[in-house]
Amino acid sequence: MLTLKVPTRGLLGFRNALTTDTRGTAQFRSQFMEFDEYAGDIKKNNKGAIIQCVGSGTTTAYALRKAEEKGTLFIGPGTPTYEGMVIGEHVLEADMEVNAVRAKAATNIRVTGAVEVVERLQAPRTMGLEEAISYIRSDELVEVTPKWIRMRKKILGQGERERVTRAAKNARVNSHAKK
Repeated sequence: MLTLKVPTRGLLGFRNALTTDTRGTAQFRSQFMEFDEYAGDIKKNNKGAIIQCVGSGTTTAYALRKAEEKGTLFIGPGTPTYEGMVIGEHVLEADMEVNAVRAKAATNIRVTGAVEVVERLQAPRTMGLEEAISYIRSDELVEVTPKWIRMRKKILGQGERERVTRAAKNARVNSHAKK
């Protein structure tokens, strides 16, 4: 048995991770001890997000196949999405914009012996409310509706996000130059 003193915000998402890592063999119990001073920052995920960048629509297996090559997806084909919605976790630290509603172009060309390739995708990583809250970064929000628990960027529009990022970088550069 292990006894630790941990801030409650540090326990968000821990139960699910512990159960997954130990394949259900670990037991976890928490109890409030006392109010205490701020214990410092808690390390958040350092991976970037895969973000839906083009309007709203329903995801297609064809488009998700391309996105799946870049990281883990949180949604599957046939899921309604909107611009700024986080649909996956990028393998790098930078965010990546994708069009998850793009359909495969139909052609009139027929090839003898051609077989339709069925898009096979990994099962999406589903998150509960607690795990989603522990997962998000400072520029993201968790959206809870009766049907969905989704993550999204605070600023939905791609152009507006880029403008805010540029302004923040310029402000940091200017503040360093004045010192």
